[in-house]
Amino acid sequence: MSDDLNAEDYPAVDNQLVDAADRFLESKGNGSTGNYRRNCARALRAFFEYLDREDLNPPKEAANLDEGHFRRFARYLAVEDWLGPRGEPKSGDKTSFTDSISPSTMRTYYSMISAWCGWCTREGVISTHYAVREAAREPLPEGDDGSVRDQQTWSQKQRETITRYTDHLADRALDDVGRAADAVKELRDRAFVYVLAFTGVRGGEILRDPNDPDREGLRWGEVNLDQELIWVVPKKRGSSLDDRPLTPKPVPALRRLQTALNPGEEWPVFPSLAWPTLYGDLRSGAPDHLSEQAVENALDDADSRADFFDLYREWDVTPSAMNTASGRNTMQRLCEELNTDDGFIGELDFTDSKHDYLAPHGARRGVGKVLVKQRGYDRAAEQLDNTPGVVQQHYSHIKAPERSADVGAAFDETADQE
Repeated sequence: MSDDLNAEDYPAVDNQLVDAADRFLESKGNGSTGNYRRNCARALRAFFEYLDREDLNPPKEAANLDEGHFRRFARYLAVEDWLGPRGEPKSGDKTSFTDSISPSTMRTYYSMISAWCGWCTREGVISTHYAVREAAREPLPEGDDGSVRDQQTWSQKQRETITRYTDHLADRALDDVGRAADAVKELRDRAFVYVLAFTGVRGGEILRDPNDPDREGLRWGEVNLDQELIWVVPKKRGSSLDDRPLTPKPVPALRRLQTALNPGEEWPVFPSLAWPTLYGDLRSGAPDHLSEQAVENALDDADSRADFFDLYREWDVTPSAMNTASGRNTMQRLCEELNTDDGFIGELDFTDSKHDYLAPHGARRGVGKVLVKQRGYDRAAEQLDNTPGVVQQHYSHIKAPERSADVGAAFDETADQE
């Protein structure tokens, strides 16, 4: 079957949406494997068939596409009411589904539809990325939390791909701006990904937790790049701060971010860059001697985030830290953009993953997996701020093949000695 979509096959759906899907698929011809493109085409075909033949209110115009369409499609995937009791399609269902699909495949299909929706937003086809809204995603199955084997763990390939992509974004942004601070979003995102990927810290240890006043996010005064150390509020509150090895790999990304921002020690390493937050910080923290009108005039004159950070320094205001929800959203955005970026060679596949993006806690498990395999339980426990017993419980399946090989070798050695 061709990957191309024909608008005539979906008369109830605005042609502009189907044409946008074709252009999206064409963009995946650069830098992506054929499998990913074919899977995207299949997911989009299922989505448009659903809208055309099953949805009660199909989008006759692109502007009519909203979060309700994505929510209903997610529910349609999740409840599997298009299958009969023996797993065969019901006669009344007019989509191309012919087999039952697993929860992980449901999430993968939806993530591909979401990637298309994000691409459409950036291309101006639709105004809002409705697919990422919590209400739209809520019907999707969560996956089985019963075993650590089912939980996401960043693989070496995923770690290499996402860090390489953030390098790509940062380098491209720095080439396009006059001041490094204008690339603060890309520099912050790169540093955040590198810290997650190579330290094993919990997201709540470096980001602001709205539900815990003690967790205000990692500050520059709690970072020593020369000694490759950071100090965080530990999960177990035996001490107010606990030092953690930063490891060498995140240091260049953090140093570049620090140079661009020239932050004070009390500034968060990962500041919030949401425009309402930037405006709110500066309005509430502006010097008393400035009139309200003078503050507004200064904000109106600020043309970029670099200008805003100039005002933070000039007015001695501490930026707000990115919170844990924003950290998850950042990872989701980066993963979607990676899989739709024509200028980047590489992709992320979440077919067998609990999530349809690289979740922060998956990075921690990935670090644990590497350390258990290469350095053993004790070293992994030290880096992850856990006891060796807990680490062994969570990663015993990783070492089991090695133990099996060791036992087999012992019998071989015994036979050689007899």
